[in-house]
Amino acid sequence: MLRNTGKMVHYPSSEPIPTVMIVKVLLQVGSKGRKFMKISEGRMGFIKRIILFFVVFGVVSFGAYLIFDYIMMPFIVSRRDTRILLDVRYMPWDRAASLLRREGFIPMRGESKPSSDLEPFTVLDQRPRPGSKVRLGRRVYMDISTVEKEIPFPNLIGKTLRGAEIILREYQMELDTVLWDYSNSPRGVIYDQSVDPGIFVTRGTPVVLYASLGLKSWTVPDVVGMSQFAAIRKIESAGLVVSDVRFVERNDLLAFTVLSQSIEGGTVLKEPRGIVLTVSQLPEEKHNR
Repeated sequence: MLRNTGKMVHYPSSEPIPTVMIVKVLLQVGSKGRKFMKISEGRMGFIKRIILFFVVFGVVSFGAYLIFDYIMMPFIVSRRDTRILLDVRYMPWDRAASLLRREGFIPMRGESKPSSDLEPFTVLDQRPRPGSKVRLGRRVYMDISTVEKEIPFPNLIGKTLRGAEIILREYQMELDTVLWDYSNSPRGVIYDQSVDPGIFVTRGTPVVLYASLGLKSWTVPDVVGMSQFAAIRKIESAGLVVSDVRFVERNDLLAFTVLSQSIEGGTVLKEPRGIVLTVSQLPEEKHNR
């Protein structure tokens, strides 16, 4: 017989555990589990509230940053941290850079441009433009002058005036004056220049050109006995022209031989005149002219 003494009952290991005891144990375990679940749910709710707090705080902080940085700061800067930019053009680089630093800007070197009119390291231009409102601490770029590279002056002697002007533009030289006078060169041809060819000069150097009015006097060459084409070339090289060619039949000479000329060879003319040539021609050549 079992006795109920109010103490835990120990059964011999050889005897089975009663079903009633198993049920009691399970009920006790279930009660403790429900209490644990309630405690766990309470802790999870607290953690969720903490996470939600940090999320909301982060979103609000980020929004405040955007508003401050993109709306309030530009307004504050535009009202308090801007200054009218000085005009430092045509100042030496050192002085311009010192003034800009004193005003709260950062001087930066821009492009280097050759200039023959200004001293080296003179400020030619600045960006931003002078007189504009510029934020303090901004970089100001300044273009400065440098020593211009020298190049050899072109040879214009023997060129036509038009051709000389084109060459001067290509070399970026300046045509100062054109002086006209008689010379041994054909009319309109350059026979002298104020700057010697090959001299090293800077771009923009002015030059005086001497253009020919033609010969002051013209000596008629003797072309009798020469071929027609050789005679014409010689007359033109003397600054004269052949105004007409007349043909005469001759059986004893080669065709196109000069028989005579309207102005005798060696004649000195004060002004150019046309020369008429008389040229031989074989009888059978008459119909083939």
